[in-house]
Amino acid sequence: MRPLGTAAATSFLATLLLFLHLTASFPSNDMSNLSNCNHNLSCGSLTDITHPFTGAQRPPDCGPQEFQLTCNIVDSVTTFMFKSLPYQVTRVNQTSQTLRLSRLDFYDDLPCTHLSSSTTFDNDIFSLGSNNKNLTLFYGCKNLGGFVEEKFKFSCPVPGDLEEGFFKVGDPSGLPSTGWCRTSFQVPFLRSKAHQLEAEGSSLLGEVLREGFDVRYSDPYSADCQTCSKHSGTQCGFDAKPICICNDLLCPVPGPGVSLASGAVLVIFVGCWITVVKQVKKRKSALVQSQGLPVVTPTSTNFFRATPSLANLKSDLDKGSTYLGVRVFSYNELEEATNCFDSSKELGDGGFGTVYYG
Repeated sequence: MRPLGTAAATSFLATLLLFLHLTASFPSNDMSNLSNCNHNLSCGSLTDITHPFTGAQRPPDCGPQEFQLTCNIVDSVTTFMFKSLPYQVTRVNQTSQTLRLSRLDFYDDLPCTHLSSSTTFDNDIFSLGSNNKNLTLFYGCKNLGGFVEEKFKFSCPVPGDLEEGFFKVGDPSGLPSTGWCRTSFQVPFLRSKAHQLEAEGSSLLGEVLREGFDVRYSDPYSADCQTCSKHSGTQCGFDAKPICICNDLLCPVPGPGVSLASGAVLVIFVGCWITVVKQVKKRKSALVQSQGLPVVTPTSTNFFRATPSLANLKSDLDKGSTYLGVRVFSYNELEEATNCFDSSKELGDGGFGTVYYG
């Protein structure tokens, strides 16, 4: 195999470094256009909603999946799914990081539903706000008698009949748990409505359920997104993990593995360069030997003594003449022209030492 020349080796190494930069700067899924991530989400009464939420004008790649909202373009209602239950989003406060939600499974402005799951927000991302209070809804009840006041009772239509139910604000303890109602579950509502609801009863229940309750949220990736702030005008997106978006493309932000890759390339670079330098020295040595001249080191104190033919050359150089058709200056001439090799006349370093002008 023919060894690489200096220019070829340099070109190869430059190409390798460029390839490393490109592969380190962008994820493997080749997301090429993220221009919509600089848009805010607006749907109906909700406007200017930004990261971490996605939906409507903001594609899913602009934020974590947990914060995906859906805008119904027909009635401009924003919905949110959590634990398989649908909720309507009526308010988003990104300063206090709260959502105002109401269950969408209640119908006909009544506390009637085909679902019987309690509303719970109890993970690291979503939790119920402290300004809520629970109420318990009971369905398919019989023989309520004097257990429940009339104002707390309601009816829900079922095929061919009406199903009786009731609600209780707060702790449902003290009521029979089985045998007299088909099912029951809990729903939060705003604490500020508690006294009014207990006073007016079921006539206000539908309105209270539609008004909803507050949920606190926390973006678990916010610290990672803060690294994007060093880029001017950067948006934070999401692709299995937070990504930084510059204009409509991914910012060249290396990941943790890039440092190791860069180190490996540096080692390869140094190794290749040493190999090239050695090849160049071998070629020069071979060239000198092919001309019948011994290979010597320029720093040897016996350089001219050990080589008679070169000693004659030194004599010619000292006298000042021509060598192979090229004008050769004597040492005295060089010393005078450079003002005794004054450092202010240095131009730089050449292949055989310092270069002066004079």
